[in-house]
Amino acid sequence: MHIDWRPNADIACVERSRLAQRFLGFLKKKCPQNIDKYVSNEKGLDVDLMLDPSLISCCYEINSYSDDHLSGAKDRVVRAIQSASESQKRRTLYEQDYAIPFDLKYVDTDFFRPIERGLEMARQAVKDAELQSLSRELEDEEKRIVANACKIIREIWPEAYNELCTYVKRLHFFESKTAIGFVDFEANGTIFLRYKTINNPVKLAEEILHEAGHVKLNCTLANSPLFLNDPTETYSSPLRRDPRPMFGVFHQVFVLARLHQYYTRLIKNGQAESTPIDLIESHLERAIKVVTDHAKLTTSGKSMVDSIVLYAANIKNADMH
Repeated sequence: MHIDWRPNADIACVERSRLAQRFLGFLKKKCPQNIDKYVSNEKGLDVDLMLDPSLISCCYEINSYSDDHLSGAKDRVVRAIQSASESQKRRTLYEQDYAIPFDLKYVDTDFFRPIERGLEMARQAVKDAELQSLSRELEDEEKRIVANACKIIREIWPEAYNELCTYVKRLHFFESKTAIGFVDFEANGTIFLRYKTINNPVKLAEEILHEAGHVKLNCTLANSPLFLNDPTETYSSPLRRDPRPMFGVFHQVFVLARLHQYYTRLIKNGQAESTPIDLIESHLERAIKVVTDHAKLTTSGKSMVDSIVLYAANIKNADMH
């Protein structure tokens, strides 16, 4: 399977199917009491259900159980499946009523641990940072802004929208003065965004694409290692003051390529008078240099990086004409 930076919903389906089989295999080991029937439909394994953030979070929770507590694993899985099913129904309603492809409902029991880790990450950057879930339903006007952001992506970059709808199932807002957004593999399929991003559809669309890029790359990395660097080795990077492991730098270069393409399309469609595209281009160039100088790439990783290097070269060629 060819791997590059460009959105591709078909590849997304393959990656998610492989990941779903791995999580199912884990559950069958931990609670083998005919768990298949709970996550299957007439076509076989229900990938969207198996990879719902509720169920993924449940898998990580069960993985921390001692052998003495595994007897309660099946009940925990059944509760997670119920939560996932309810989320699927809400997502359908949001799509019908607002053309929003995500579940927006606040569900604290599903996201307590990711929010705690999000707070921890925020405090690594700002010692007294605060971060807490927005514990209310969005107002209709706020939902319309989210819908407009989704519409922008759908109209100017349909490939990105189709991939986005494949990987991302929930959009969860939080309140914070410092953090803007994050993802967490224990709630994979969820984008966590600061509530104040709901004031400008163009900017919100950027943040959705940004975090969706992290979700996609996490799924790719879970299926195909892209680099073999020691995780304790760190490198300077354009988007963070503190040195980052190659995992973080690789995420930066991948997301920056996508953000550059987003604003390129936005400009071509006349939907933005001023954009950060020059800054993004500069950051992308710096991130590419770190990766090409230091990443110990696998074959798949080289394919990914080569595609980004080619994209950046095309940008420079276009700038010269």
